Amino acid sequence: MANRKSIEQHRLRGTLRRDRTPKAAGARLTEAPKAPRGMSPAARNHWRALAALLVSRRTLTEADEPALALLCSTLGALEEATARLASEGFTIASRGSVKAHPLVAESARLRIAAAALFVQFGMTPKSRSAVEPAPAAALPEAAHPDDLQGESIDQYLARRPQARPQ
Repeated sequence: MANRKSIEQHRLRGTLRRDRTPKAAGARLTEAPKAPRGMSPAARNHWRALAALLVSRRTLTEADEPALALLCSTLGALEEATARLASEGFTIASRGSVKAHPLVAESARLRIAAAALFVQFGMTPKSRSAVEPAPAAALPEAAHPDDLQGESIDQYLARRPQARPQ
C-alpha cells in the first residue's frame, strides 16, 4: 500500500478535502496531565512516561485521557502478571497433571489489548503516520527554517535578539 499523504501535504498541494479530514479532538495538551486516582504504581509509571511522550509529540488531547488510562492500566496489569509468572512459573499442577498457569492466557490477552491501544495512539512504526500532531507554531517573519539549526522554534525565539524600536 502506498504511503498516505499527511493533512499538511494535502493542504500545501491544494487537495485537502474537509469531508475527508478527521475532526479535531480538542486542543493539544502542552503539559502531561496527572495520572487518574486509583491506578496501580506500575500503571502510574507508565502514565508518566507515555503522557510525557505523547505531549512532546503534540498528539495528546484531554479527550484521550481515558484511553491513555486504559493503556497504562493494561500495561501495569501486564507487568504485574509477568512478575507473578516469573516467581510462580508458567505451569501449575492440577489433579495430577501439569497445565499452563492461568496468567499465561491473561498475559496474552493483555498484550493484545495493549498492542491495539498502542496503534490508536500512533505508537507503532506503521501507525505513527496516521496520527497527526498539532501544527507547529508559525515561524516569525524574519526566521528562515535554515536559521533554526536543529532547535525548536521556542529555542530559536529565546536566542534570537529582540527587535528594538527605533
